[in-house]
Parts: sequence; structure tokens; C-alpha cells
Amino acid sequence: MPATPKSEWLQKFVAGVQAPMTWANLDEYESVGVLPLLKGAERTEAEDLLVERARHARGDSPAELELTWRADDEHEPLRTFAASMQTSVPPWHDDFPLQTLAARTGYARTWAEDCLWHFLPDDPRAARAFASLGVTRAVGPLREVLQSATGAVATRSQPHSTSSATRLRKRGAGGAGVRR
Repeated sequence: MPATPKSEWLQKFVAGVQAPMTWANLDEYESVGVLPLLKGAERTEAEDLLVERARHARGDSPAELELTWRADDEHEPLRTFAASMQTSVPPWHDDFPLQTLAARTGYARTWAEDCLWHFLPDDPRAARAFASLGVTRAVGPLREVLQSATGAVATRSQPHSTSSATRLRKRGAGGAGVRR
């Protein structure tokens, strides 16, 4: 049975409501009539996206739209982490400053975790940091890197891999402090 215009509209409407609201699909929300039906936080989010998109079209930069964030790595506590990434001599020869990283939240924590991805292929400190911090989004990449690791990464990561993977699985099963 061919779809009727009404059922096509309903399918678009349902798909529009179920999709996360972004700049890319804001027109779809608008075209199927979802925007006027939104209330509360969803309405505010939609209005904010419309304003951002209009300002972007007007020529405002990402910085002016407050869509960028720069890590304040010239001041503590991020300065210590940045310094540890630039050297592997004491006190940073075994690990990054994990206590400093564990205390971070929001953009600073995400920035620090994202920096660790760069080191994962050749620095065993990154694998240990991901495991110690409970970064569950790193479990798959950690397994992949471990399978192809050679040299110091393979030998220094091997003893930690079983306990680290087990620790991450337990945390992912409902433990506190899990980053996803």
C-alpha cells in the first residue's frame, strides 16, 4: 500500500521528534511543525539553536558564538598535566598526574581525556591513565592498541591490561564516577 501524504507527514514528524536537535536538522523540526509544540528546556534549546544559526549566517565567528573553548594550560592544575605530556622524565616517567586529571570536570576533563588519545598508540601512560580514570569510551581502543602494541607499550601495558579492563567493566556496570 503506497504511503499517503498524511502518513508520510506523520513519519517525518515522528522521525523529527526522535532525532536530537542540531543545526543540521532544525529545518526538519520546523518543516513538520514540531518547534511550536516544544516546551521548557527543549523549547529553549531550539530557540538557542535558531539564534546561533542566525548569528552564524550573519557572519559571527565560532568564538563570538561561544562555540570554542581553550584550555587554560598556563595555570594550575592544567599546567601540570600539560608539562607531563611534554616529558617522560621524573616525576612523569611512570604516569601522568592522575590526581590532577581525576579532579577535573566539564571541558577541562574532556580536554585532558582528548589529549590522552594522542599518546595512546605509543605511550603506556595513556592506557594506564584511561583505566585509572575509568574512561569507558576508551575500552575498545585500548583493546585494539594492545593487540598491535610493540616494544615498551606492549610490555608495560600487558600487566595492567587485565586488571584495567576488569576495573573498567565493573565501573561500567554501574560503579560511581564513570565517564562515558
